[in-house]
Amino acid sequence: MEKILIQDNFFDNAEDLRDLALSTRFFSAEEKNYDVGWRGYRTNEMRDLDKDVLEVSCQKIRDELIKFFNLKINHDDGNFYFHVALSHTKNTLEDFDTSKFHTDDSRFAGIVYLSPNPPPKTGTTIIIDNQNKDIENKFNRLVAYPSTYVHAPTDLFGDTMESGRLTLSFFI
Repeated sequence: MEKILIQDNFFDNAEDLRDLALSTRFFSAEEKNYDVGWRGYRTNEMRDLDKDVLEVSCQKIRDELIKFFNLKINHDDGNFYFHVALSHTKNTLEDFDTSKFHTDDSRFAGIVYLSPNPPPKTGTTIIIDNQNKDIENKFNRLVAYPSTYVHAPTDLFGDTMESGRLTLSFFI
């Protein structure tokens, strides 16, 4: 069985990343003119945002995945986004609790939680061998796993960008 990477207090500047995220333009899935496969609100890909702090942050994630999963990847591999999902995002799926589960089209996927003091049971649920593994949402926690693992947000919260489930999401 493959491993799941969980590392708390991942960034030294998590508050700065949160502030940057909240000052960045988010797009709803409906605003994109193609099927995006995600719900909620997402920024453009990080490399389009042209901020040094983002490049350093994305490279720190790459370096950690290289070490933990013994990967061979390039310096610029991967797609990184800020993503926020609110309580009402659940209404965009017929049956949120079942329909939310998915896999991603990459080798590895993950997030860094960027919501301070999130409610319990709002992290990530990963299904491995028909067993649910619930990883709790904790500010500045990195979670990474093989994209073939079926996964979903455990639950969503908040009604504004500032109070919602904010993450730095990535696919490598």
